[in-house]
Amino acid sequence: MLNTGNNKNKYWLILLFILLAVFIAIEARDEDDYFIYLSGSSDLFKGQNIYTNIYNSWYHYLYSVFFAIILYPLTLIPYYLSKIIWLSANIYFLYRIFILCYSYLPLEALKPKNKNYFIAFSVLFCLRFINDNFHCGQISLFLFYLCLQGLALIKAGNKFAGALLISLAINIKIMPLVIIPYLFYRKEIKAAVISLLLVASFIFIPSLVIGHEQNMLLLNTWWDLLNPTNERHILDIEERSFHSISTFIAVFFTDTPIDPYGYGTHRNIMHLGLSQLALLINTCRLLLIAGILWFLKSLPFRAEGNPLKKLWELSYLFAVMPLIFPHQHHYAFAYFIPATIYLLYYAFVRFQHFSRSYKYFFIGSLSFIYLCFNLQLLLGEFRDFYEHYKLITFGALYGLILLAISSPAHLRISLEKITTIPEQGGSE
Repeated sequence: MLNTGNNKNKYWLILLFILLAVFIAIEARDEDDYFIYLSGSSDLFKGQNIYTNIYNSWYHYLYSVFFAIILYPLTLIPYYLSKIIWLSANIYFLYRIFILCYSYLPLEALKPKNKNYFIAFSVLFCLRFINDNFHCGQISLFLFYLCLQGLALIKAGNKFAGALLISLAINIKIMPLVIIPYLFYRKEIKAAVISLLLVASFIFIPSLVIGHEQNMLLLNTWWDLLNPTNERHILDIEERSFHSISTFIAVFFTDTPIDPYGYGTHRNIMHLGLSQLALLINTCRLLLIAGILWFLKSLPFRAEGNPLKKLWELSYLFAVMPLIFPHQHHYAFAYFIPATIYLLYYAFVRFQHFSRSYKYFFIGSLSFIYLCFNLQLLLGEFRDFYEHYKLITFGALYGLILLAISSPAHLRISLEKITTIPEQGGSE
């Protein structure tokens, strides 16, 4: 996307690579979530139950047995080198995430200067979540890349390879499971069926390595940790940095606790019992899941050929994932990247066609979402306040509303006034 033939651009790229190398060298020193992954992998081959072990004082290993197996080679080299390899791979995953999202957009409709601004803003908008993924040695960018690359391969006709990547992401962490019903809805039946079969295969493949009995024991223990009916997942307030619809409702609709991690002010609107709280949380989850129908806007089993429309519906699909699943940290909201890319593109293309009042509304809305997402990065002094009142969740929920009213049908009308966009089918 950059013209590397320009000497000035080459210098900027060299500077970028130097800064990234320094950044990785610094971040690789910490024992964070990546250390937990490697510890779980190492303990697996010692015959231990990695789901009952405690790492870094009080954290569990929460990912699949298969993931622990494929990580094992990285446990055989010095941790610092292993961490550099992991973070470097994440730079590639992040780059591909943005490239794959941009591929749905007719970027040629933007003037070169505006295109550069758009790309810069789309990175800056989710910079806090990007930084958190690197700082915490997290896995979200890897899983996100697998999902987007898998969808791109399916779109290109390589159903098995695409399904393989998506099923691997689902096996490692259950969140990407929402892609399977989407594939069925969008008439990718073959890819969806292959994905389900491969997910089942990834569950049982570890039996060939560690034995079937041990694998079944680990799977049962893993399920005990992840079971959404557990009381800890209903309240979902074990850590102050949790952000999801379950945490959001729990902190505002129950008065216990105020905040066990330090910001001692009441925030509850009313107090509900555990059963009432569970009912409210699950109702809100169902409403968020049903919200995808607003974006699909077609009957089931129909393909979507309009890239803009596809990005719009995928933006919602990914953005809603960290909201509907419990136990989600701030770094999981990197899944909001497609939504912010779409909204910023919508603003760049449509802005001149907005009324004055709508311009103020849209700029104000984007600014509100940006601040909810990035205040801790910009002004970390009040991070306890941001976490206590769940600003990220406020920003994400408002972002879904803004996304819902930013129809690609409106966007296409503006694009046709700028340039002639070839008809690509699909439903508007």
